Parts: sequence; C-alpha cells; structure tokens
Amino acid sequence: MQKRAFLFLVFTALLTACNSEQRPRLYTPIIDLTDADGNIIDTACSNPLPPNTYNQPTAADWPTVRDMKLGALYDGTNTTFQFFAPTAQQVDVVLYDTALQNYSSPSAVIAMARDGVGAAGWGVWSTAPQTTAVARPPNAAGGGRYYYRYRINCMQNYENKTISESDRYINDPYALASAGSNGHSIIIDTQWTVSQVFSGWNNATDGISSDIGGANWFGTARPKTAEYIIYEAHVDDFTGSVSCLQSHAGSSCKTALQSYYSGQPTLSAALGATSGDNFSGKYAGFEAMSNYLKNDLGVNAVHLMPLHESSNDNKDNPESYSWGYLPSLFFAPESSYSTYCSRANAGDACSYAEARAGYQVLELKRLIKKLHSQGIAVIFDVVLNHTSNAFNYLYQAEPYGRYYFRTNGLNWANIGTGNQLFDDRNQRPFAYKYILDNIKYWVKHYHVDGFRFDLAVGTSEQTLRDIQNMINDANTPGTWSTSVPPSATEASTLIDSEFLRSSAAETYASDGQTRDNFNNVIKLPNFMTGENWLDAQRHGFMVQSDWASPNFAGELTSDYRGFSQWNDYFRESVKKFIQGDADAQYTNRTKTALYFSKGRDDGIWQGVSKNPLDTLNYIESHDEETVARAVLDSKSKSAMGITLLLTAHGVPMLYEGQEVMRNRERQNQSKSINNIDWQLAQTNADFLAYTATLAKLRRACPALCYASDPTNVNSNFDGTTPNQTISLFTKGTACAGFTGADAGFINGKSEFRILANMTAGSQSFTVESGGAWWRAVAASTGGNDNTNCSDPGSAVLRYVNGTGVNQISSWGATNNTWSLPCYSTVVLVKQ
Repeated sequence: MQKRAFLFLVFTALLTACNSEQRPRLYTPIIDLTDADGNIIDTACSNPLPPNTYNQPTAADWPTVRDMKLGALYDGTNTTFQFFAPTAQQVDVVLYDTALQNYSSPSAVIAMARDGVGAAGWGVWSTAPQTTAVARPPNAAGGGRYYYRYRINCMQNYENKTISESDRYINDPYALASAGSNGHSIIIDTQWTVSQVFSGWNNATDGISSDIGGANWFGTARPKTAEYIIYEAHVDDFTGSVSCLQSHAGSSCKTALQSYYSGQPTLSAALGATSGDNFSGKYAGFEAMSNYLKNDLGVNAVHLMPLHESSNDNKDNPESYSWGYLPSLFFAPESSYSTYCSRANAGDACSYAEARAGYQVLELKRLIKKLHSQGIAVIFDVVLNHTSNAFNYLYQAEPYGRYYFRTNGLNWANIGTGNQLFDDRNQRPFAYKYILDNIKYWVKHYHVDGFRFDLAVGTSEQTLRDIQNMINDANTPGTWSTSVPPSATEASTLIDSEFLRSSAAETYASDGQTRDNFNNVIKLPNFMTGENWLDAQRHGFMVQSDWASPNFAGELTSDYRGFSQWNDYFRESVKKFIQGDADAQYTNRTKTALYFSKGRDDGIWQGVSKNPLDTLNYIESHDEETVARAVLDSKSKSAMGITLLLTAHGVPMLYEGQEVMRNRERQNQSKSINNIDWQLAQTNADFLAYTATLAKLRRACPALCYASDPTNVNSNFDGTTPNQTISLFTKGTACAGFTGADAGFINGKSEFRILANMTAGSQSFTVESGGAWWRAVAASTGGNDNTNCSDPGSAVLRYVNGTGVNQISSWGATNNTWSLPCYSTVVLVKQ
C-alpha cells in the first residue's frame, strides 16, 4: 500500500472490508508548474511542438514488441540507446560528467532517430551504437560518459498546458541504475563484476558461495514454498537506527556491523567504509545481519520492501524517508542504500562517490547472494498502482496521452492510490511490456525467488496470470495439474531469453532450462503473493476457489505455482482474539483462519482456499500498528499471537521487530519511529528466543505448516471448548532435523495440539482419552504463571532447549487433560 508524506489532494473515501478493517487510500495528482499553494516551482519550456502520431502495434506485432530491448544497451563493446516516446517530435540522449551536474547543461548530446515517420512507426527512438569513447558503463575502459538522460522537444500535456523545462530532461524508465530518484541515469554492464564486491553468481571470489548447482541455492538448497517463514523488512529500517550504532548490551546490530567490517577488510575498503557504522541502513548492513536472520531468529525468506528508486515527493528533500512505495525507476536499485550514496548525517541528501557509480547494482546482487548462502529466499515488493509524482518519468516520456497510465478523461483513473499503470496488452502494449520486462529482469539478473504485488486488485487478472505463466513455465507439461491454468497468451520460453548482454538478440533455451544473464541455469521463482482486496473487489483466482482438483500433496513437497495472498482475514481475526475481544465471532473466525482459509465469509466476499499455500498469514505488517502496540505491550498476548501465527496452516510472515515486541503506530512515516530499536533485543530476549524456537519447530515439523491432507481428519478443532479458547489438532509427516538437548521430544513425532486460553481463569482441555502421552514444547503462561490473572500482560515463556526460568523439559506429560492458566498458550507434541 502506498504511503504518502507530501499530499496535494486527499482521496477521502474510506475503503471498508472485513468489518471496516481496511485503511484509507490517499491520492496525489501529478506535480504541475505550481505547488498546492500556487507557488511557481518550475518554468514552462519554449516553442512547443504538436504531438507526434504513432501506429499501434497489432496482435501479430506482439512478439516483436516483446523481444525489443529498451534502455541503454551495452554489448561489451558499444552502447545503443532505445527509448519509447511516441508523441515526441525530437529526442536526444544527453550525457553528463558527474552525478550532480545540472540537467540543463549536458556535456555531450547524441541525436536519436524515430522508428518511422508519423503513423508509420510505434514511437521508438534509437541511436547508432556508441563506442566507449562516447558512452560507456563505469567498468568499461574509455573516455566516454556514463551518466545520461533523454531530452524531448517542448510540447503540451494532456491538459493542453506547456510542460516545464525540467520535464524535457527524462531519466530513462529502463535505467538499470540512477544517481537517486532525481539524478541522472547510469549506463550499466549487465555482466559487471568486481571480485571483492560481487564476483558473479557462480564465482566465490567475493567471499560468498556460488548460487549455482550442486548443494548451492539453485541446486538443492532453496526451501520449498511450504517451508517458508517470511520476514518483512525495509533495508533502512533494519539497521538504520541510532540504537544500531550504540554499544549497549542489546545491540546485536552494532556487533554484527562491526564484525562484518573488521572481518572483511577487502570488501570494506572497496565500499569506502571506515567503520561498521558506514553499513548502517545500507545493503551491506542488511547483509551483515543475515546471521541474525538465520541463526538468532530462524526465518528462511525475507520480503524486502520496495528496492527500486523511489521518492516520497518531498520537494525540499527528495531523498528523504519513503519506504519505497512511490517508485520512480522500476529497474534501478535504490541508490541511497548503497555506499555510492554517502551522508554526513542521516537526514542529508546523498553525496555520490563517483568511483562507486552504479555500485548499488553490485551491492544488491551481493546481498541476495549472501542471503541465499544463508538459506534465505528473497521476495521483492512490486508496486504497479502508484508512482512518484515529483519524479514520474513514465509520465514525462509521454505527457500528452499519458500512455503508461489508466485515465478517466482529464482525470487520472485511480483506486485511491493514483498513477495506475495501464497493463492492457491490446491497448497499451509498451506499458504491458514494461511490467513483464521488469519482473523478468529481477528474476534473471538478480535471482529473485518471489514477488509481492502491492494492492494486487489494481493489476488486471490477465496480467497477473501472464506473469504467473511467464515465471513459472506454466506451458511445460506436468507443471499445472488443474483444469484452469494461467492464460497461455505468453510463450513459456519468454523467461528463458536474455541470458546475454542486453543488446544481443533474444536467445531461447532449447533444453527447457531457465538461464540468467550469465547463462547459468537457475530455478524460477516459487512464491507470489499480494494484497488481494479493495472494498468488495477480489481476484477470485488468487485463492484458487475456481480451480479443480489441485495437486495438494505434490504442491506441498515442491515449488508452488499459485498465489499465496496476504490473509487480512487471518490478521484481523487473530488480532481481535488476542486482544481479548469476547465476541464469539472472533474465536470462530480465528479457528477458520488457522485452518488455511482466506475467509469462509469475511463479510463481503466468500472464497475458500483449497490449499494452505494459498494464504500468507500475518498479524502485523508495514501498514498496521504492531501487535505489541495493539495489545498494549502485553507479553502474554503477543506470545499467543506469535504462537498461533507460527503453528497455523499456510505461509507465515513476521514483520521486522515483531520478534522483539516492537511498539509502532500505524503508518507513521518518521524514520526514527520505523527504524528498529535494537535495545529491544536485550529487553525482550526471552520473546526473541521463544519466537526463534517456534520457527525452528515449524521448519522441522510439517504438521505445523499443513496437515497430511486437506480434510479435517488430520486437522481439526475440539468443538467443545468455550469461547475465547482454541484447541487445534494437526498431524503431518514426522519431524526431522531438530537439534539441541530436547531434540528427542521432537524428531520422529508427527502429531501436535495447540491450546490457547484468552479467558481470565484457568481452563482444562482434553488432549488424549488415555494411552499416548503428550509433552509441552513451547508455552506462554500468563497472569505471572496464573498467580495474578488481573494482570493480562505479564507472562513466563518456556520452550525446548530453554534454560533457567525458560526451561520446559522438566514439565510433566499428560495422557488425558491439560490445564492452561489465564491468558496462556501451549504447543503439545504426541510422544
């Protein structure tokens, strides 16, 4: 969902769904020559020319459009520029010597030629190949320049107003790197490597094991979709806080950054770092904390909030905090997370180190490679329903007809977010191509494992199905076992192209393997998700409710090809339950949510998932207040929430800081509020250990991810328990791989019961009718171990491998009933 800090117009309609659980969406129009107060912020250009005409590609032309390369295309020798600007009468490439050189004073100009005159062409402009003496990527030898923009003629926009002079100078929408949201584009060699920074995917001279083949990531190491435990995080939030740089006892962040700096002097020198503090809020800082994610917390997938160049449309400080949900350049990694951008103070604009121009590409690839080496999948956030307004280069490329956007007359069609991309292949083939090219680029050039589509209902079902088809090779026999596969409008070979430098002809794999741009065989993404809601609107196909006979067993033990949509029903139901809402509907809704249903009836729309992988379960994300805040910092209620989340059927997602009970209000855009306070890792060390134990249990025990089959035989609730209590039974294949002193309680076991008591008194639950014995492996006992039920906040957390007050191995077993104190939860395993 978009977060806007600088608003001209507020879209005031409150979007309601799931009992008014949705948040208001805000809309901002394109920035004009004056601001909201009428102050002049730019000047109109001179001598506008009428808009050019262009020919619309036909369906038969689509393969040519699809395979066309756009952007600055370096082939190892020369650079060719190609740019889609259909209504322009004249376009030039303008080159610059430095990142901060004034846009209106380029150092060199290269004329571009159109693909046809008037209606004879589609509006694609090109240059002749330029040698490295004229234009080059930073890593290529030669005297050429690597900063560039496009310059179009003066013209009028859709309101018949003359555009501003600055809007004539356009950052390349296909730029692979840029000096900030408003800086110049940077020519990039797609096979660029720097050994100590990023040596390529199949080379370990950067100190990171290969991504390719054998026991490596694209060999056997990547987790299956059903095994994912996702951690939503923002690169700056994660290590950018003041507390990360303080030497207090809880600063695992400070320790990690300093250890990474001192342990890799060659890397540190290459990145210009003089201490671990230089990694704070950077790709390198996130990389330094990968050990925390793997070993201290135990997640195996990260959902990285938007990583493309973005702005928050704050004219006074265009590089200030934005979370990334106002994209300006969809192919360019955010430069402020790179050591290419240096700042004396956190709030300062970037000062760019020319010697590291484009390093954001290398540093992001390195981060992904490092996460993969730690067994962690990478999911990218895709934002197709709103763009930056201050730096909307897709609009600047065609301001007269607003080619890239859905419109409503002179108004901007929007779903409460504004600037919605027009993803219809028949009406706007180059806009549709832009979206598919972008997805393909992140897969093949960055080895991304999955995508999260922000406000997915704003993207057409056809486009989502085409993306699903493209990145999953859905036309390959045997991939889909359903009667309604994704549409076949895209050849499955589409994703198998472009493994050479960008100017090379499309080359399709003939052996059925998918290759990256280095010609390495890779695995296609195995995770797609999205926010599938807007008022009463849903994409029904995303919960597979219209699919026949899904291959349940096969999809649980292999890579899943469906959508695992964000489960807002789970979020609101569980949150109400742990807050202590006595309305019986929330106990019933929570039971429904735990058994992998998107929503039997969420008040406005009905759709039952047939596969637990269809849902991504969560109780907090970047959009909401955190659980700790919702339950007034109650440890017992927070622990119950994390227990239900990590034992529910479906794919669970934690939000950054949830594991240390971070208290944050909803959608506060302050950097200081959103950056994680790492002192909490010490203050709430028991909660972190409890969360990590549940994650470890989930990874070892399939029954905590899904039952052995989709029937209630292996997953059911005790219907006799009272309101505000839950008793869930789940059975799967045997646990394996759990380590530690208490591993004997876990490995080889396959049946679990999760008990939850949100009442103000003890409750007795029937666990077994005699015979088998059950042991507790994780428990949160509220009311200070039931001695003070007037205090719903305190709790004692116990878990397998725990010591001291956190020990649970000494607890007795039961073959009958289990008494659970007030505000408590326990995970039992059958021995």
